[in-house]
Amino acid sequence: MEKVSWLKGKDIDSPALKRLNETLSADKPIIRGGRLCTEMLKDLREKMGALKLSETVFSSDVAVTASVLAQVWDAAIPNLIGRQLCVVVTKDAPTIKVPKAAAARVDWVAESGTLPITEERYSFVTITARKSGGRAVITRDMVEDAEWDVIDRQLAELGRALAKFESGYIISKLIEDAGYQAEAETIGQLKFSDIALMWSKMAANDREPDVLAVNPSEYADLLKDPAVQNLIAFSAQEFKPGNPIAYLPGLKILVSSLVPQGTALMVATRFAGVLFVRRDYTIEEVDDVVNDLVHLPATARWNYATIDPLAIGKITSA
Repeated sequence: MEKVSWLKGKDIDSPALKRLNETLSADKPIIRGGRLCTEMLKDLREKMGALKLSETVFSSDVAVTASVLAQVWDAAIPNLIGRQLCVVVTKDAPTIKVPKAAAARVDWVAESGTLPITEERYSFVTITARKSGGRAVITRDMVEDAEWDVIDRQLAELGRALAKFESGYIISKLIEDAGYQAEAETIGQLKFSDIALMWSKMAANDREPDVLAVNPSEYADLLKDPAVQNLIAFSAQEFKPGNPIAYLPGLKILVSSLVPQGTALMVATRFAGVLFVRRDYTIEEVDDVVNDLVHLPATARWNYATIDPLAIGKITSA
């Protein structure tokens, strides 16, 4: 029997880990329908074994693979917007060191002259994995009485909560660490001119932003801006989330309620920061027979750190 990826090569000593490994390695069909309580709980355990091994979530540069329950992962994916704002690195280690190289030096050189030296000097940003998690609790009464698939509902809510926590943390750090800041030209309204001005500031420092992240409120402001309405009317590129913005090379739109209202983020994702994932979302089943409950704890070990503040621009008072 093959162990799940994060347990490979490790001795399984505790009953909980053995049960987790057996559950995740199960390959049984999911049976639905009205049955006795004991059979319903068996169905829950079989659901815990319904894995999609190799589901992929993309950041701007790095693909991240996770083995989690399909219901949790499918619900998490739309809310993992933080992974579109940074580079994602996976490694089975408690910490990683991200190097920051010194700038190269080039100049004119006379005949037989000495070439300028670029010294190999590095500073490091150390990222240590932290654990986040939550827990769904399902009772037999819930399974018996619900007129919808309450298990799928609970797992989906847990997946959304896990992803929103991660993305919310990344966005808050990007806002906190932004190297460029400007107020909107018109207080309370984001305009195309605000975006163009911030783009020019960042591009002048070789940090061309490739993602504009805004709250739905600011996205609505842009749709009402005459300049954007002209883009919509005359540009071949549709102005909608996920698409690049015409006349601002490579800048795509990301809309989420996780971005605070009144703030717009512009990020050069290749430089801004690193999301270090030691272990992606993992779920275990724990029976509480005395209280007639099934606990579904979900955890992940990860952390985010900003590497280059000049790769982040924020527009406030929008």
